[in-house]
Amino acid sequence: RYTSLVFGSVASPFLLAAVLEKHILDNCANNMVKRALLNNTYVDNIAFSNNFETNMCIFLTESTKVMESGSFQLRQWSSNCNKLMKLAKERGINDENTIVKVLGITWDTFTDRISFGTNIKWEGKFCKRSVLAASNSLFDPLGYICPISMQNKLFLQKLWMLGLEWETEFNLDHTLTTEWRNLLADCNIAV
Repeated sequence: RYTSLVFGSVASPFLLAAVLEKHILDNCANNMVKRALLNNTYVDNIAFSNNFETNMCIFLTESTKVMESGSFQLRQWSSNCNKLMKLAKERGINDENTIVKVLGITWDTFTDRISFGTNIKWEGKFCKRSVLAASNSLFDPLGYICPISMQNKLFLQKLWMLGLEWETEFNLDHTLTTEWRNLLADCNIAV
């Protein structure tokens, strides 16, 4: 009979989620905090926002208390709210960095901007394989930049309709190269 769980096994994320859910349901009295923890937790990260500073401070205070009661430590708090960051700093759980990753998306807490596509991997070759690789290097798990990434897919479709092979270069076609360069430029965005 096992008395501990090896993290890294296939069942680990499920078991962690089940334990966290049970702990939150059993120990959290504040409904706003309970809903926020249950609906905004991804493995061991919590991404939560609210329009009111007071609610965010309540969330920090209550969620850390609830999670600490089960020996789960919430740390690396990041926010664009100075009041919340001051509270987190007093408790020693703040993240000093103003540029953080939130579920793989870059967020600048100072300017309150999220950025996508800063690491487009294009090898500089004007061919169908290179277009596909560059298009698929965009990381957008929530579909925020789907209107932009869809343009890359439509361009790839155009290359298919032209009958180009995977390694056939289209660098002599000025219209296609200009269109592809413009699409690449559109991929480096911040909101």
